[in-house]
Order: sequence, then structure tokens, then C-alpha cells
Amino acid sequence: FPLTYFSFVAAGQLKNSFENRWYGKTWESYMCLIVYISGNFIHIPITLLKEGKVSYRIQMLTHHGISIYAYSFALYNQETLYYSCLSACCELSTIFLNQSFLLKEYTKSPLILAINGILLWLSFIFLRLILFPYVIYNYYNDYCNLLDKSNHVFIFYVNIIVMNILILLSLYWMKNVTRGMIKVTTILLKEYKLIKKD
Repeated sequence: FPLTYFSFVAAGQLKNSFENRWYGKTWESYMCLIVYISGNFIHIPITLLKEGKVSYRIQMLTHHGISIYAYSFALYNQETLYYSCLSACCELSTIFLNQSFLLKEYTKSPLILAINGILLWLSFIFLRLILFPYVIYNYYNDYCNLLDKSNHVFIFYVNIIVMNILILLSLYWMKNVTRGMIKVTTILLKEYKLIKKD
């Protein structure tokens, strides 16, 4: 929850001008990046120790590695903190994802499972599949407004590559999110006899 709070607040604080979006800094933007980087570092050993497919581990380690690199670079250079925080708003969807794992263990209520599944699906669409292209578009426009691009070429391309990889991962993960949402809403509809049971 702290990451979600810091990301939304910092993005709201820094959005209003080119100067703020490229060079702006607030306490909340620092905290967003520190919490995000720390969380990814903590999750690396969990990913390695967790049972599951090797492909899942590769996806998660790729996500963590490139995110840590991009966010650390922004923090070190004290630039583009707005775009880092705006991108971190996607982590709101992770709250619903984590809840889905908990709810599967602790509740049998089709209504609660369906509501969480739908919220996860919607948050994935808006906070990943729509947000990431929006971030890239605006980041590119602000980059074009820089008077001296020579000091920013490397990180510009790194950030564009990172964002595109995150879009591809999100598109791949969306398949499972959609499948899960359909499954829990189908169970709910069967429970309330809105569709026939098999």
C-alpha cells in the first residue's frame, strides 16, 4: 500500500510542467523509488525459492532486474522521477493479484472472488496496458523538448526499452489474468443460476 500511495501522490505532484516532469523531486517521489527498488530486491530470492515454472522465474527476474536498473538510474541522476512514479502506479494491480492468492486460500465466496478478479482485470488494463504506452508517449514528447539531449540519450533509450519489455510482459500476463477473471465470474454466475452448471 505505501508504494501505491507514494506513486500516485508523487505523479500528481510532478505532472504539471516539463521542468517538474523531467527534473522535479519530492519526498514522496524519493520514497516511491526507494520502496519500489527495495521491494524488487526482496522479491528476487522469493522468486528463486518459489516453486513454479522456470519460464515464470525468468519473467519475474527480468521484470525485477530491469525495473531495479531503471529506477536506480532515475534516483541516482535525480531526473525523470515523475515518469518512474507514474509507471509505479501500475502496482495498484499487484494489490488485487496478491489478494487473489489470499482469497483462494481463505474464502469460498464466489462474489468476493469475482469482484477481486474483475478489479484485477480492470486494473491490469488501465494501469498497465493503457498506462505504459501513455508514459512512453509523454516521456518521448518531453525528451524532444530537452534543449541538450546529449547527456540523456543513453537513459532515454534504456527507459524506452524497459517500458516496452514491461508492456510485453503485461500483455503476456494479461492472458492469465483474463483466464482467472473468466473462471471466477463463471463460478459466480453458476452460483446465482444465471448460467447453467456443467
